[in-house]
Amino acid sequence: MEHQELYNRPDNLFRPPDWRWRRAAGLVDGGGPLCPGHDDGPVQEAVRYLRAWRGCRAEEELQRLAWEMPDLHGAHQLYLARSFQTWEAQARLLTEESFAQVAEKCGSDPRVIETYHDTFFHVRDRLHIDSYIGFEVIGPKAHRGLTEADIDVILKMYAYSGGPVALDAVLDCIKDPPKVPERLEQLGPAELQSLRDRLLTRASIVLDTLPINGKTLHRLDVLREAADVFRRGRGPGEDPDNLKGPLTASPSYRGQFAEASVWRAIATLW
Repeated sequence: MEHQELYNRPDNLFRPPDWRWRRAAGLVDGGGPLCPGHDDGPVQEAVRYLRAWRGCRAEEELQRLAWEMPDLHGAHQLYLARSFQTWEAQARLLTEESFAQVAEKCGSDPRVIETYHDTFFHVRDRLHIDSYIGFEVIGPKAHRGLTEADIDVILKMYAYSGGPVALDAVLDCIKDPPKVPERLEQLGPAELQSLRDRLLTRASIVLDTLPINGKTLHRLDVLREAADVFRRGRGPGEDPDNLKGPLTASPSYRGQFAEASVWRAIATLW
């Protein structure tokens, strides 16, 4: 990556979310001096931590480093793990949830989450720039080649498009896929509504991960129309927006994210 792409300037549309960590690694590897006005506190802390971390030769030394720099060490472990917890934390950082709320839902510490954001996933200053989030943070998989195995991308797509409510619905569907009982009449009104919401969420994910070609474009239209009829077919007295979260969070359903399904269709023609 070009050195200039690691500068945190408003006009730098290619700034990677982990620019501070990459900048620190470049300074440690190259031995270059800090740049005043650019290498801020988090970069300097990352340089100090990375030098110490690379110098650890025994478990006792790693434990001492974790004790001396607990927030950055915890954030670094989350970064290295690239686990479901990492993906959920990244997705939640694309919403308006506070660091404390993200930490609580991800089983972490607010200071660790804030440090993770500042050092490894710096995005919140650009949440208003759809193109930056779409291409640099969520990435090209959202527009072409997305599959249900790309859980990290799916979580970020729904989080950015629909906020915490949509993300919670998708997480629930992924962790505990909906199952339709043999006899629906045995379900009460609340259970039936919950099942309907979860099936709609599942349908939205399927819509967004269908491979795009001439046949599936037609199927997308049919499924989208069916989902809309299902959404509108609510019973008397139901909240008119009680199904909006899972569906409108779907990038293929919501215009805010520039019709991801259409983007993927266009991409196949390039």
